Amino acid sequence: GNHGNPSASRMEAEAAELDRFLGAARSAIEHGDSEFALKICKNAAAFVADPRIPVTTGRAYQAAGRPIEALCCYRASLTMGTGVNGHPPTKEVVEQASSLLADTAGELTVG
Repeated sequence: GNHGNPSASRMEAEAAELDRFLGAARSAIEHGDSEFALKICKNAAAFVADPRIPVTTGRAYQAAGRPIEALCCYRASLTMGTGVNGHPPTKEVVEQASSLLADTAGELTVG
């Protein structure tokens, strides 16, 4: 990393912290604790802006049987211009959000 730039190292620290938040949230979702996952996502969102946060929040809502909220989260993630590192979201994140959005919308219209 570039140690001459304090904001760059802060960004790196934020990125690492966000990875921990998201990992913990995903793990909570996998263990069926979507409420805890939502709490983690709220904390992450308060701390930094990144499109992976609403994607993960959406997954937690979906796991909790709340597809409308999940849809809103996926949409929000697609409108976010930059992530934690100041770069636009990766193609992978955008594709993931788009497919989750399509799946969730599809489930809603079937009902």
